[in-house]
Amino acid sequence: MIDRITGRLGRAIMGSAVALALALVLAPLISASTAGAVPTSEAWGVAGSIPLLGTNPSADAVSTDASHVWVADPTGSVTEIDIASRAIVGSPLHVPGQPIAISSDGTHVWVGTERYRSTTGFWLEGMTEIDASTGKIIRNSTYQPGEFNAICSNGTYVWALDFGTLTEFNASTGLQIGPAVSTGYHSGVAITCNATDVWELDQFGEVTQVSDSTGTIVNQFLLPATASAKDIASDGTDVWVAASGTIVKIDAVTGAMVGLPIAMPYNADWIASDGTNVWVAENVGGYVTQVSAATGAVGQSFPILDAPTGVALEGSNVWVVSQTALYLITPSITDVTLTPSNSYALTTGRFTASFTTSPVGALSGSKDDVVVVDFPPGFGLPASPSAILSSGFVGSCASAPAANFGNGLLAVLLPLGCSAGISTAVTVTFKGITNPAAGTYPPSDFFVSTFEDQPIVEPVTAVTIIPETAPSAPTGVGASPLAASTAVTWTPSVSNGGSPITSYTAVARDPSNVVAGTCTSVGSPPPVNGCTITGLANGTTYSVIVRATNAIGSSPRSSPAVSVTPGKVPRAPLNVVAIAGSGQATITWDAPASNGGLIITGYTVTASPGSNTCAWTTGPLTCTVSGLIAGDPYTFTVTATNARGTGAASVVSNSVQPS
Repeated sequence: MIDRITGRLGRAIMGSAVALALALVLAPLISASTAGAVPTSEAWGVAGSIPLLGTNPSADAVSTDASHVWVADPTGSVTEIDIASRAIVGSPLHVPGQPIAISSDGTHVWVGTERYRSTTGFWLEGMTEIDASTGKIIRNSTYQPGEFNAICSNGTYVWALDFGTLTEFNASTGLQIGPAVSTGYHSGVAITCNATDVWELDQFGEVTQVSDSTGTIVNQFLLPATASAKDIASDGTDVWVAASGTIVKIDAVTGAMVGLPIAMPYNADWIASDGTNVWVAENVGGYVTQVSAATGAVGQSFPILDAPTGVALEGSNVWVVSQTALYLITPSITDVTLTPSNSYALTTGRFTASFTTSPVGALSGSKDDVVVVDFPPGFGLPASPSAILSSGFVGSCASAPAANFGNGLLAVLLPLGCSAGISTAVTVTFKGITNPAAGTYPPSDFFVSTFEDQPIVEPVTAVTIIPETAPSAPTGVGASPLAASTAVTWTPSVSNGGSPITSYTAVARDPSNVVAGTCTSVGSPPPVNGCTITGLANGTTYSVIVRATNAIGSSPRSSPAVSVTPGKVPRAPLNVVAIAGSGQATITWDAPASNGGLIITGYTVTASPGSNTCAWTTGPLTCTVSGLIAGDPYTFTVTATNARGTGAASVVSNSVQPS
């Protein structure tokens, strides 16, 4: 292997600026053994992954039954995986609309969608029913405006959630049962079914229990300290809620919370329970944590090095879906290795690859020191790579130049002011790696060479290969009305997908769902988290969403969309003067300092005491209030109205006494 690296380096370095530094120090390489693998015993572990099909897979939900795993992709398809063979069955099944929720009861697979109807310009709730045994569509149904963002079935009843509304269906006929049930909240994020009830979770921690048989609310309560509740699951005995960094246990019979919230080692975004184990997945870091359903004791956490978008259970197996792959955690793992020789199964796509060595000799940019990584065959390496020098390096290391030497070699030159101390383990990261064939690559497949006073092959102690994907959706979107425009703000995406976010784009759609305006925040990195959409019509209500973009693509849209009506109410009229008359008073005033960006359509004068008024619609700014009592003192205020509404009242006028 050392001869192979020496020969490949010698042929690859000609003509490269970085290679010139290598040529100055290139000498026979000194052999070093790689760290040995440490196999697991029979224990829970990640068995591997199944890459999802499609040119741009974007899985959003997962469900299981006794023989299949079902994955919903909001780009328009459902993927069926046979559990016995752990293989995808045929091609993804196309369904109308955008599948964003899925539930299998073993007989039918129910898919909740949002569908755009061009004839009306509205998004409509949709549901697709699939035969679980044949994988064929039985029927597609469309309902009222909205979207089914969560769905569950217990085999007898099917429940679909449209944020604050629950709709019940007969699982045999697919027909709706009775009117929809409003939970009173409008930020529902998840539902779960047991044998008798459906449980709905609002993002702010409100839990609603609804009876299958009556379709009425049985119980409703607010969980403590759950400002960002994410997911809910039932195992028949208990109901579990994932909320920020905790999970909450609820007795399914009494509806009472059991004990205190259980702190998790990572964020709690997705949850599933079989009554023995509760499994909690973290969306950003990719950790899946095992918790005892009986005691609440927190067990192992498993890194899948991806961003989970759902978790489902089948027998003793745990299925975790990300946007690009389906991962299996099983209790009978014998072929997974642990630190110091981590190995990860890869799916196709773009990746960020990080390599950590055993302690090296002193490295310094002042000596033109170089780090070279030798990749095994099969990897696609970028022609113009970007590199990051992270742990172990100190100083000015941000602008590290990198080069592709060909023949599987990527190199990075330490910039001036960047160094690593003697006997220090270092990590170098390259972005934009592609791997056309799925496989498992332990550290022994890679070689890292450091060139100090003489070249040395360093043992690789850890390889971390993380998929680069589109960012997660921005959150916390707000839209403030301005004259003919709106100022949009948002909270940055939690995950950049492994590739820096280059822009955020806000989109405003009119009531016909037509794009009326956009604005883009561009920067390096991160972009400013706000921009203003101009060219809007005052008085028209728009829905606003935001997407984040990196080198891979754009995120899902922010949800829910926020509404905004450009323009403001007028300010208070000025200089109000009253002149007494016979049983009446004539009032004059000046226009307000600002009409709020909209034409003032009327003024209203109100007398005090009493409630006598007069209204102005056109002409000089004056009107007469009649029906006043002679000799009684009166004062008057004036308000202005435009298409946005009525503004504040003016300062009180002078006091007059009608004759």
